[in-house]
Amino acid sequence: MPVELGDRAADNWRHLLAIADLAGGDRPRRAGIAAVALPDSRVDHEENICELLLGDIRDLFEKCRTSRMFSEEIVLALADMYDRPWPEFARGKALTKAKLARLLRPFGIHTMTFRIGRELRKGYCADSFRDAFSRYAPSTTVTPLQDIHVDIGTQT
Repeated sequence: MPVELGDRAADNWRHLLAIADLAGGDRPRRAGIAAVALPDSRVDHEENICELLLGDIRDLFEKCRTSRMFSEEIVLALADMYDRPWPEFARGKALTKAKLARLLRPFGIHTMTFRIGRELRKGYCADSFRDAFSRYAPSTTVTPLQDIHVDIGTQT
């Protein structure tokens, strides 16, 4: 059993590593490398999903140039991101407003009722995400550098 694995991960990998041992050859070594390299818990997966979600919501606020969005607008926009997990998030169905709220709750982000135009509904304010964005989904906007001229000179 690789020493890098914690107790829980070791329990999860024990049977697979035993099969690799029985198969022989290079398989036990390769299985040990895989056990250490692969994410070993659902918590890691959920943390990655939440970071992806926060990044996508940050991008939505920036793209729409708004500080408030209704929950329904957010889940519809996420469901249109076919290169992301949101369109088929739960058993082949799109992310719902309720699941969105559950995923954001650990970050202290909650819906509020507000009006946009004539519509009065629940949604999210960008300010509520400020801390979570800074910690888990910093902006990917890159400020271009000015042209820099460096005189290398000649070596003698």
